[in-house]
Amino acid sequence: MNVLILKPGQQKLAFSYFSNGWDKPVCTGLLADYRSAEGSQHALAHITRQIATAAGTNKACASPQIIALRGVYGGEEFKVPTRVTPEVIQRLEKLVPLAPLHTPPLLALIHACDAAFPNVPVILIFETAFFVNLPAREYLYAVDKNLAKTPGLRRFGYHGICHANACAHIARKRNAMGLTKPARILSICLEARPEVAAVLGNKPLMVTSGATPLEGLPGQTSCGELDPSIVIMLAQKKGWGPEQINAVLTQQSGWMGLTGRITALAEIFSSDQPECKLAREILQYRLLQVCGAGMAALGGVDAIVFSGRCSGVGVDLGLWLKQRLDFQHQGNKNPITIEICADSLDRVLADTASAAVCLR
Repeated sequence: MNVLILKPGQQKLAFSYFSNGWDKPVCTGLLADYRSAEGSQHALAHITRQIATAAGTNKACASPQIIALRGVYGGEEFKVPTRVTPEVIQRLEKLVPLAPLHTPPLLALIHACDAAFPNVPVILIFETAFFVNLPAREYLYAVDKNLAKTPGLRRFGYHGICHANACAHIARKRNAMGLTKPARILSICLEARPEVAAVLGNKPLMVTSGATPLEGLPGQTSCGELDPSIVIMLAQKKGWGPEQINAVLTQQSGWMGLTGRITALAEIFSSDQPECKLAREILQYRLLQVCGAGMAALGGVDAIVFSGRCSGVGVDLGLWLKQRLDFQHQGNKNPITIEICADSLDRVLADTASAAVCLR
């Protein structure tokens, strides 16, 4: 199968193209100015040219047979990978007020795909889908019961695709060992905004993100968990409006705020510079706290699995966590396993979209 992967972001559209089951993409790229209808059309035209150039004389490689479109927010509307139809577009349009930054460009891309690649199935795969069925105790906030019914005012996770794949990785390994009981998993996705999920088999019970990805662990430029009163204080004492507060908390905080510059996760964990050491200590401490909470939600832990673009950091970080989490007193005779799931998100999206088409 030839699969085109589209990953719309807030500023750029990332794409990759897989042909006939290749593990590595035939071509990849980043495109700016895609968020309007016209921009999406230009982006798809550029991608078509890139695919044709990469295919050369191999005509069998030149035409996408499936398009996998990654979405950040599908709300409670989308629980599984979903093929785009007119009815699905209507459902997606209802999410615009809940995700005004993400949904309009997603819709523009869908229409551009229909024009550029008619009759090619487009599969929507949402990061939030894995977390739609979180327990009420986890997704609800302790606010007025009428306010709690406000659409979008609930906890989600925002790296669900990686978490689902990492947990499937654990299940395959355990099945090969003859272990069929659902594993108690701490799934740690190491991205620019790290996220931890406590998962029983493939059912998430806890996640560090909230109504938006801002809640939870500190990220590359985002503050993570924060006393809500600080937002009020910034508005009152600094005179800042919502846009300025949002910019500071999402674009100028996190590891950047602690180190004074954009810093990669690998550098945070390898550098001896004082500011990097401080950022590392804070991130490790917060991670230790949420792993403890995850263990409590699961009643123990069988495996810790790292995924995401910085999953390699988990080699040392996993050992650090294992030394500090007291496994000896869980009554578990089997050793806790530390796993690295280094599958690329693009490859996972390609496989997920192919499976969704085959199931129809």
